[in-house]
Amino acid sequence: LQDARQFRPVLVIADSMVRFLGGRDENSSTAIAEFFATVIGPLVADHGATALVLHHLSKPSRERSPELVHRVRGSSDIPAAVDQLWTLVGREEGSRTLRHELTRATNTAKPLSITIGDTTEGAVIVRAELAADADEHTILDLLNDAAEAGIERPSLVAELGGGDIGDKRATRVLGRMHDMKVIRRAKIGRKTTYWATPFAPVEAS
Repeated sequence: LQDARQFRPVLVIADSMVRFLGGRDENSSTAIAEFFATVIGPLVADHGATALVLHHLSKPSRERSPELVHRVRGSSDIPAAVDQLWTLVGREEGSRTLRHELTRATNTAKPLSITIGDTTEGAVIVRAELAADADEHTILDLLNDAAEAGIERPSLVAELGGGDIGDKRATRVLGRMHDMKVIRRAKIGRKTTYWATPFAPVEAS
């Protein structure tokens, strides 16, 4: 913080968070809340800097939700404390996907696929392109197949895993697709029905 007062940086990168915890337990919600309030908060509020905090994901397991936001290592207060949460995960060799998991400001951005490789001369090649979102493709394929009949929300939730996890995922994905006007929806009785935009009835918004 003393360095920030003197240097007035526009961006401060904590790489990685565990190195800046000062002995605090990353699994303690109290310790994490205190860290963000007394270390990260002043960088933003008092010095006008953007704080980028790098952290790690836990390894996937049967007991843990596959959603990346639930794999952030340590206390659940960590993803709850930030304004934006992005994850970077590897797929096949040389390929990474950057995902915008949470935001307080607006809608999340589309995933970005990043490919890194080497030429025979040793130069690094980087290609970045919007990644295909598997959940969006699943929903759009289903809605296109259903055509004018549309599909009720519970059926779409079931396709994305069912239960609380599927419901949260469906809320995020359907909301993003609706904002992009890829799909339309209308409440029929007690349930919301969705259509792919070309097949939506007049009353669907």
